[in-house]
Amino acid sequence: MNLKDLQKMRLQFKKEGKNKEANIIMMLIDYSQKLAKEVNNEVNEIFIQKGLKKYIKQVEDSIKNGIESAKKEMEILKEFSEKIHAR
Repeated sequence: MNLKDLQKMRLQFKKEGKNKEANIIMMLIDYSQKLAKEVNNEVNEIFIQKGLKKYIKQVEDSIKNGIESAKKEMEILKEFSEKIHAR
């Protein structure tokens, strides 16, 4: 999966009215872009996977701190993780 695939997925979720999913994809794109930028590189699958790991870690921390909405976010992230690793 590459950046273009993520952007297409985000737009599809927006069209379907799945704003939570679209926002999560946007955050994943943001994390991936920041990680790639730190080493002056283009976003590729490696940075997307690293971005996903970083995002999951942040959500896990939120769950530990008692933020209930983070549980739904984690469910969605796990689905994305399976899709990304399945490709």
